[in-house]
Amino acid sequence: MNTSKCIEVYTPSGELLFSVRISNSISSEISNKGNGNGRNKGSNGKTDSELMTDAQKRYLFRLMIQQGKEGDDALNELLNLFQTDSLQYVSKFEASKMIERLLEEAE
Repeated sequence: MNTSKCIEVYTPSGELLFSVRISNSISSEISNKGNGNGRNKGSNGKTDSELMTDAQKRYLFRLMIQQGKEGDDALNELLNLFQTDSLQYVSKFEASKMIERLLEEAE
């Protein structure tokens, strides 16, 4: 049986920022972090080259602000969490997983 969940993130005014569909079929495609190129190979051998969207990046920074980190502090925390030297290499999938993690930690 294939199950999936959809997570939608809205602005306070009700505008949809982004939605993420997660299914158990992609859970086996966990990335190898720290490979240096910012691209992840899933279990099917394909490369996930879709990079994080601007909306995801803005939302991650908003979550950092909720933790009391702004500006360079927020950027450094995100770089540390993603184990990268630049956010430009973070994939959509990695960003979605991090958003989920940060939201769960905030509860």
